[in-house]
This record gives sequence, structure tokens and C-alpha cells, in this order.
Amino acid sequence: FERKAPSLWANSAGDGSASLSPLELWCVSHLESLYAQALSIRCPFWKRRAADILDGLDELMRFLVIRHKSLPLVGPPAGWRCHGDDLPKSFHLTTKQVLDVIHSDWKVETSKGYYITGRLNTSIYRDDCLFDGPDPDQPVRGLRKYLNAASQLFDPVQSRAELLSLHSVETRNHTHRSTAKNVNQDIIVAAWKINGTLRLPWRPSLPELTGTTTYHRDDYGLIYKHVETWDVSVLEAFSRTFWPGP
Repeated sequence: FERKAPSLWANSAGDGSASLSPLELWCVSHLESLYAQALSIRCPFWKRRAADILDGLDELMRFLVIRHKSLPLVGPPAGWRCHGDDLPKSFHLTTKQVLDVIHSDWKVETSKGYYITGRLNTSIYRDDCLFDGPDPDQPVRGLRKYLNAASQLFDPVQSRAELLSLHSVETRNHTHRSTAKNVNQDIIVAAWKINGTLRLPWRPSLPELTGTTTYHRDDYGLIYKHVETWDVSVLEAFSRTFWPGP
């Protein structure tokens, strides 16, 4: 589905359900409610496993549907577009405009940005954005799936995500994966530090963690990849969290 224009998924399934088989129609009508139930599971581990199973079911359904070219009728995958999100996509913004939106999402004045709350301006992201990083539960594809996980990770009262810097890096003539065309699109890099309390039963504290996030934009100007790096290894980050020193 990478080759579809992002605007395709801004539309609902419409009323063309008559062309779907009974099984396909059942999947379309029930998958959203099943996905909502999966994302309401309190345990992060089982929540991710349940969502992954439903993602697999969704892929199987689409494989069946595409045989008779009714794919647009089923709408976006359940894990992509946030439930109730009707914010139109902001195509072809300048780098400065995108920088301003990302800066706003970090909530510099309170250090309670989207890393802590799971809330951001979805208009500058593809619904199928890939979120990647050192975390064992990544990569994650889809805004809804990522933001739901982010909103449940930190205790918002006891946690902070501080933006240290935000700048663009000019790139030249790279080939974009979804179009096979050469495009000129700057990437944006944020440096940050995070500390706080994780929403796990024993409430472990996360010592200060520093890292970067790189935002890659496609030829529509939307962010299609969100790549995180940490300044420590995954093993060190987890050992500092679960077995803090004296």
C-alpha cells in the first residue's frame, strides 16, 4: 500500500460495501471495534501482541479484497489513522512550517510533548508512518498504533521530555521508496532528553535518557518515517531503568 497517495486513506469506506463478500464485510465492520478493544488492554506487552494479531488479520483481508479491486472500500488499516481524526493532511509545507509544527508538538514550555502524552499534529504525518528506534517494541507502522503506545508509556505528571535542539539537514536527490523518483526533501533532526516514571505495575523510574529523532518526509511533504536513536545501548537503558544504581 506504499504506492497509494496518502489522500486515499482520508476518505471513509463509502457505501460501496455491496461489492464486498460477506466475510470481507464482516471484517470491515468488526475490525475497528476489535482494534479499539486491543488498544484498551492495560498491559503494554499484551496490547502490542493483540494489535499485531489484528494487523495480520487486516493484511489477510486486504489480500483477499484486492483480487476484485475493491480495496479503497475498506478504508485505512485500523492501526493507521487515529480514531476520530478528521484533520486534513498538510501537503507540501515548507521545511520551516514543518519545523514549527514539530516544535509545537514538543511543548517546550512544559516539556510534556508527544513523547509523554501521545498527542501531536497528525496533519504533517502519513497515516502509515513508520516509527523506528532501539525500543524492542519498534518498528511500529501507523499513527494510531504508535500514539496509543506513547500515551500509555509515561506517567505524565512525573515525566518530562525536553527538546534540546531542532534543525533541518539538506539532502539532495535521494530516491523515495514509494515513488522511485528522485526528490529534494530536507530531513529534520531533534535532540532531546527524557526522564520520568513508566506506567508499569512497579512504577520504575527512567533515568535521564538522551537521543535524537529524525523526521523523513516524502514527496508530498508528509513525514513517512520517524527514526529514534539513543545515546546509550538498549541493554544499558533497560538495566538503568530496572536495576538502578545506588
